[in-house]
Amino acid sequence: MKIKDIRLTRLFSKFKTPYVWAMGKNLGQTTILVEVETDAGVVGYGETAPTMTSPEAIHTFLLTAKTVLLGQPITQITDLMKQLFTQNFGHHYASQCHPRIRLFDDSFSLDDVRQVQVTLHVEGEDGFAMDGHSSMAEISRDPSDLVRQTYGAHHQYPDGFMLMMGTLFAPTQDRDTKGGGFTHKLGDVVTISNPQLGSLPNTVRLSTECPPWVFGPTHLMRNLAQRGLL
Repeated sequence: MKIKDIRLTRLFSKFKTPYVWAMGKNLGQTTILVEVETDAGVVGYGETAPTMTSPEAIHTFLLTAKTVLLGQPITQITDLMKQLFTQNFGHHYASQCHPRIRLFDDSFSLDDVRQVQVTLHVEGEDGFAMDGHSSMAEISRDPSDLVRQTYGAHHQYPDGFMLMMGTLFAPTQDRDTKGGGFTHKLGDVVTISNPQLGSLPNTVRLSTECPPWVFGPTHLMRNLAQRGLL
């Protein structure tokens, strides 16, 4: 008995009262119903853990897993899990940092950070386009408080750290089918921007096709030493 099809359905449960936390306000949570059909006509159901912030990521993972699982014997659970774990489902190249760093000065301060509005634009090779925005003024905790929670007697980062304060924008625009929601596709160009900080474009690719990360801390130290900067 082999897996013939895997169907996914998003189920959104609305909270009676919005849930407010560090990443903003959530009106509800999403669970993805997973329907597995075999070539023998047997159908089984399961569901993902409810999430308030990343249903698109879970949906994308399941779509990728589907390409691995179709046609496989459904009773060989151990083998199926091994096949999934050998796939590149990690977070390698899952985020990108800007090569430029905006320092605080007379024209840009922490108060500006508190009011920053970041715009997002997604443009696909299939003609799909989507726009959104995220306002720092709407997060529930002040940036200075988040820094205190990150760095102090409880955690030290002698080399520094980058604090990601999340985004209040969750894409809900349907892409391929009505009710199917949004998912990225290879070749999507994602651009985040702000007039005071500039723009950061990034193209969606498989992590296995991205340039390998070969320049680490030891390479940096050797490079600085060779230039007489240490």
